[in-house]
Amino acid sequence: MSKSSQTKGLHLHYGNRLELLAGALAGLVRTPCDGPFSPETIVVQSRGMAHWLSMRLAEHNGICANTRFPFPDVFLKDICGRILPDFPDTAPFEPDPMAFALMDLLPDMVDLPGFQAVRQYLADDDDLKRYQLAETVAGLFDQYQVFRPEMIRSWERGGESHWQADLWRKLSEKNRHAHRGRLHRGLVERIAAGGIPGDALPGRVSIFGISYLPPSYIEMFT
Repeated sequence: MSKSSQTKGLHLHYGNRLELLAGALAGLVRTPCDGPFSPETIVVQSRGMAHWLSMRLAEHNGICANTRFPFPDVFLKDICGRILPDFPDTAPFEPDPMAFALMDLLPDMVDLPGFQAVRQYLADDDDLKRYQLAETVAGLFDQYQVFRPEMIRSWERGGESHWQADLWRKLSEKNRHAHRGRLHRGLVERIAAGGIPGDALPGRVSIFGISYLPPSYIEMFT
């Protein structure tokens, strides 16, 4: 069973049987949107879903070719690179680089006001403990960029005074424009302003089998 609704440029199909949704998608992509040589873009959450869906599309249409199956974050990063001028290097805000950067910052910050709990935790630090903490905090910061970008921007304006906010401000002070929270906001504002080159965006983007997206992602897709 599936139903569909439409708002602005978004067409929503939902149901409780993936095979029926795959059949509906096959009917949609059967007619190329931008011509026969333009790739079809279908955003998925996993490689397993991409493989399963490609098989279903081939069953329905006889072939599944010239089709991209990016993950949401990869797709949006690609669009940011096409639209935003001087697209920055986002690598410093990936989890692994952040973990090592935080590991270097912690020894100089544990004696600052607000870091009492961190200081106590690292009192018997043997480097491994410091790295494990840095890795955990890097994972949190990675999630904040996606799920709490407004909180990150508030921290950067000086909002809140606690160890996580102070640590983020120090981590990001040299390239705050490069993290995903900033880039995603810049993308939304750039699209809203208009004047996007015609070849910068795909003519059609399908999102398949993803039950949840962060609010900031939904804003960008719509």
